[in-house]
Amino acid sequence: MGLSDPTLCVMLQTDRNRRRNAARGADMAMDAQRLRRAIVIYAAVAMAVISLVVAVAGIAPLALRLRGAAVASLRHALELRAMAAADFIAHADDLGRQVASRTMIRNALAAYNRGEIDRAALNATNKSRLTDAVTQSPDLLGAVELDLSGHRAMRAGRSFDWRRAAIPPIGSTRPIVSPPWRQGGSYVVTVSAPIVDDDGHRVGTVIVLVRAARLLGILRDAHAPDKNGDVALVVQANGEARMAIPFAAHAAPLTADAGDLIERCLRRHAGATVRSGSMVLAAAPLPGLHWVLLKRISAARATSDVDREILAVAGGAILLTILAIIGLVMVLRPLTGGFLVRATEMERQIEALTRAQRDLGEKSRQLERINAELQEYAYAASHDLQEPLRAVAGFAQLLSRRYGDRLDGEGAEFLGFIVEGAERMHRQINDLLDYARMGADAAIWEPVDLDSLLDEVMITLREPIADSGAVIERRKLPAAAGNRDRLARLLQNLVANAVKFTKPGETPRIDIFGHRNGDQVEIVVRDHGIGIDPQYQDRLFHMFKRLHPHGSYEGSGIGLAMCRKVAEDHGGRIWVESQAGEGAAFHVILPAAGAPPPWETRTGAAPTGSDDQAPSR
Repeated sequence: MGLSDPTLCVMLQTDRNRRRNAARGADMAMDAQRLRRAIVIYAAVAMAVISLVVAVAGIAPLALRLRGAAVASLRHALELRAMAAADFIAHADDLGRQVASRTMIRNALAAYNRGEIDRAALNATNKSRLTDAVTQSPDLLGAVELDLSGHRAMRAGRSFDWRRAAIPPIGSTRPIVSPPWRQGGSYVVTVSAPIVDDDGHRVGTVIVLVRAARLLGILRDAHAPDKNGDVALVVQANGEARMAIPFAAHAAPLTADAGDLIERCLRRHAGATVRSGSMVLAAAPLPGLHWVLLKRISAARATSDVDREILAVAGGAILLTILAIIGLVMVLRPLTGGFLVRATEMERQIEALTRAQRDLGEKSRQLERINAELQEYAYAASHDLQEPLRAVAGFAQLLSRRYGDRLDGEGAEFLGFIVEGAERMHRQINDLLDYARMGADAAIWEPVDLDSLLDEVMITLREPIADSGAVIERRKLPAAAGNRDRLARLLQNLVANAVKFTKPGETPRIDIFGHRNGDQVEIVVRDHGIGIDPQYQDRLFHMFKRLHPHGSYEGSGIGLAMCRKVAEDHGGRIWVESQAGEGAAFHVILPAAGAPPPWETRTGAAPTGSDDQAPSR
């Protein structure tokens, strides 16, 4: 059966339409593929550009502010040092006033000026008193007494060139502190203090030589927040500035920028900073003096910590951006509209990152302020608390030497209470400062031979061991890992306690041994002394809590607190096993030799004792 012409034409037309539609569908599929590819590429490029702009807009202002804050912190830290230096100057001024205000010295000098006694009698009267005044303070090295005409009447202590000191003019009652200078390899200052009689008339001058080691320590303090830098003491006299104590690295001359900065600092009585080439200069004046602390540091080092943080944040932002683009591409391949969702998520991530950056900057500033306050507290505690105690103890001892034979038994006893109380407070302050400063050397981690370390401890404690007749049985101790000085402090406190807390009338018997258990060592110090009631054992390691009244046993009550801090900082622990009247055994767990530092492996805080306030041994 054949096909007619119309039927054949219809079939041919249908076949052509089918082929045409197939070609059109293939073209449309290719166009859709190109469109999806174009959308993915444009979306990825747009995301990269947007992320870059947002990151730059968010990080750049923060970076500028943080860098500015880092430079400003140099001035703040230097101003704290200037306050500490001014405190030293006030201390030197007080030493001069104390010597000049001694009644016997000024009365004898007034009698010499009136012609009532000759120079030999003046020397006989004042020599010992001037020597006593010099020996009262460890910072006083020597003193020279001048008569009213400015001639030297006598000298006590170390010899020095007193003519370098400026003499206060007639009518002035204020001491004059000279700029520091070197004598015998160390820095000293002189203080010229007028000697005034009871009627307010000038009768002479005393010039004291004061040790300036603490002033040098303020300039060279390696634990200060601004430790990366160099500090010098600059003195301006007759319109000319010179370095009294040069920079530690080398004695570089003062540049024009440094001179202008010092002038502005003295004129405004406030600290200031300036950029000088590749260096940043900071200056802070000492109140009431034409003295300035000058700090120099390279600009790169001044902001190095901030720059590292900014690079870390920028790297994190770039990594987040890359991850976001990859995720966007993966979503847009099947779903061309999915990039909107990813863009919204990226905006939230960028906002969180910016907020984290802002919080990071605030935490950094808070940390700098807290560190500066702690440094200021250390200076105040070391001077303001201990200096009055030294004065009380010194004058009480002087009173005992001079007038002890005139006091009755009760008066001598009261005087002894004063000296004992001052010395006990001095020990407690020193122990508290030692406890607060523990951890500054925590990064020192090395193998420690505990057996040789115990030998050193025995040498340190040889006097109390010999006095008590203690019998110490010891076995070889294993090697540990940690900080040698702090482990020595731990062993010394445990052995000293074992010697001290013995039963009245008995000879102390002490056993010291230890063993290794895997990556840990256990040290045991056992005594046969008075023992510890079990109800106090879990509270034993708190500070300044004692089981016995003062006078029964020596100590400040901080030794076992230090032991616990040392053990826990090493990733270990300490505990005691004891019964009242049956002796005590202190156990200490420490990392064995070869173990890594705890800050590299620790996942949680070291165990601590109860927070309850209770007596401690």
